[in-house]
Amino acid sequence: MAAALMMALGALAAGCATTSGTTYSKAKGSEAAAAAKSKGSSNSGGSTTSPSRPSPSQPVPSPAPWPIPQSPPDYESPPPADQGGIVLFFAPKPATPPGHLLLEGLAEGSSAYIDGAFRTGPSIELESGSHDIYVQRFGYRDFEAPFDIEAGETTRLRVDYVAEPFEIKSLDVEPASFDPMDPGYLGSCELRVLVAAPGEGEAEVLDGQGRELRDLGALPFDGPSLRLRWNGRDAQGRVLPAGEYVLRVDGADRTGGKDSADARVRIVSGAFARSTTLYSGVSGALFAPDARSLEPGRLELASGTSIHLAPGGMSGLETAQAGFRVGLPSGGSVGAGGSELDFSYMGVFWQGAPGLDSYSLTAAWKLGLGGPGTGELGAEASEGEAAPRTAAALYLKGTAARFDDEDADSTVSPSWDGTTRFAGLSLGLPLEWGSGRSRAFAAPELELSDYYPNWADSGAAFEAPGWFAWAYLRMGLEATLSNCTVTASGALRSAPFGGPLELAGPYPVGLELRWHSPSSPLVLGFMLTGEIEDLSNYYFGAGLDLGWRM
Repeated sequence: MAAALMMALGALAAGCATTSGTTYSKAKGSEAAAAAKSKGSSNSGGSTTSPSRPSPSQPVPSPAPWPIPQSPPDYESPPPADQGGIVLFFAPKPATPPGHLLLEGLAEGSSAYIDGAFRTGPSIELESGSHDIYVQRFGYRDFEAPFDIEAGETTRLRVDYVAEPFEIKSLDVEPASFDPMDPGYLGSCELRVLVAAPGEGEAEVLDGQGRELRDLGALPFDGPSLRLRWNGRDAQGRVLPAGEYVLRVDGADRTGGKDSADARVRIVSGAFARSTTLYSGVSGALFAPDARSLEPGRLELASGTSIHLAPGGMSGLETAQAGFRVGLPSGGSVGAGGSELDFSYMGVFWQGAPGLDSYSLTAAWKLGLGGPGTGELGAEASEGEAAPRTAAALYLKGTAARFDDEDADSTVSPSWDGTTRFAGLSLGLPLEWGSGRSRAFAAPELELSDYYPNWADSGAAFEAPGWFAWAYLRMGLEATLSNCTVTASGALRSAPFGGPLELAGPYPVGLELRWHSPSSPLVLGFMLTGEIEDLSNYYFGAGLDLGWRM
C-alpha cells in the first residue's frame, strides 16, 4: 500500500513538471507548442521559418535568480525562464509618489470638493493625474476648475471669488394649508427662504386684495437659508378666517440689490384632526370618536399605557394600546370630506388573575361627510376666534378579540367594556359642533357581536351567549389653550335588543390632558380613566400616552 502511494505521488509530481498551473505558464506552453510546430514544418520542407535560438557552440545563459517576496499583492510577475514546473516570480511595482495641491486665496466659510469629495485645508495631497475642484461660498458664485497633479510636485491653484448679486432663490411654505385652531406645529406653517447673498429683509401677510394683515418682522439673511413660522393670526392676534393668503418676503443687500418673492397659503377650519390614543379603536377621545379625519397623506402614530386600581382589595389591571392612522386620498376639497384608516391593538392584563386578560386587534374606516362651517368658511372671525362650525362622519369598525378564560369558565368573562374591545362590528355616526377653541362631539354607535359584557349576570336578559346587538352613545367635550388640550369623554350603553329597553352599566369616563410640541410632531398625554357600576363596584386608573403626527 505504501509503495502504491509513493508511485502515485511520483506520477503526480511528474505531471506537475510538465502541466501548466497558472495563466503565465499556460501562455508559455502555447508558445512552446507553436515553436515545435514551426520546427516540424521546417523539417518537412515548409515555408515557415524557425524562430532564432542560440547555436550549439554558444552557451545558453542561465536565468538570474529572482527574489520571492512574502507579500505579493503589489508586485507584478515577469516572464520566467523556459523551464518546466510551476515557478512564480514577483517584482516590486514601483511606487508613484503623490503630489500636492496648494489652494491660494481660499477664504473662510468656503467648502471645497475635489472629484466630488469634501476636502479641508489649503494644502491637499493627491495622486498624480487629472482632477476637478468645486468651491462653494455663500454670497459668491461657485468656482469650478480642472487641474493636473504631477508626481512629487506641488500644483498651485488660485480660487477666484466673484460676488453673487442678492436674490431670493426660493420661498416655500409647508404645509400649503393648515388649521390655526389645531394645537402644536400642525396649527402653523413654516416659511423657508433661500437667498444667494447676505442681506436684510422682512416678511408680511397679505389678504387677497394685497392689504397687509401682519408684519412678521425683520429677517437677517446671514446664511443661505432662513426659516420662520406663522400661526394664522393677524397683527392683533386674532385667528384669520378660512381663505387664501399671500406671504411676501422682501430683501436687499448693502450694495442696493433688491428682490422679493410671494408664496400662497390656505387657512382651513375644522379640517384637521386632533391627536388620538386610538383607545376605543377609532380616532377621537378615549371613549368618544370625533368627526375629524386626517388630511390625505398624513400619518399619526399612537401608543399608551395605564394602571388601574379596583376597590375591596381586588387585583389591579393594566392596559396597553398602540396603533396608527393614515389619511386617504380624497377627490373633494379640504375640509368638505375625506377619509382615514385606523389600525390598533389593545391588551388588558389583570394582576394575579390572568384568566381575565384580553387582547384585541381593531381596524376602522372613517369617512368625513362634511357640513356647514367646515373647510371653506368665509365668515369673519368674531372676537379673535373662528366662526362656529359643524361636522359629521361615518365610521365602520371591526374587532377581533380573545379572552383567555372564555372557553374554560365563561362566568368570569370581562364585563368592563371601558377597557375591553369586544369582537364584532360597529357602525357609528359622530357629530361635532365647535366654536372658537372648544368643541363638543357625540357618536351614536350600533354594536353587533357574539358576546355581550353582562350576559352572565343574574339580571341579564339572556342565559346563554349568542349574537347580540346593542347601542352606545359616546360623548366628549374639548377645550384648547395654546398648545394644550383638555378632553373629557364617556359612554352610555343599552341593554341588548330584544329585551327591556334600558341602560346597562358599567359606565366608562375619561379625562385627557395633551401637550402638542410647537416645533415637532411630538404629542405627550396624561389620562385618567374609570368605570362605575355602583358605589361598590368601580375602578379608576391613570396612564401616559405618546403620539407622533406627520
